[in-house]
Amino acid sequence: MATNSILLAALAVSKPVAVGIGLAALIGIWLAFKVAKFVIKMLLVLAALTAIGLAVWWYYTAHHGSF
Repeated sequence: MATNSILLAALAVSKPVAVGIGLAALIGIWLAFKVAKFVIKMLLVLAALTAIGLAVWWYYTAHHGSF
């Protein structure tokens, strides 16, 4: 058990592994921002479509009694 922890400690502080983990973290953050940006755009489109639908519903109920 002690050998495994020593091996893991040596592996965790080695430069190539640290650089790889850092790059993976940066790529993960970049992908998260891309996904979040896409989700926000889709939510804004959905909100706009909802507002248009509400305006159409309001117009027809105001002028024709019911939809």
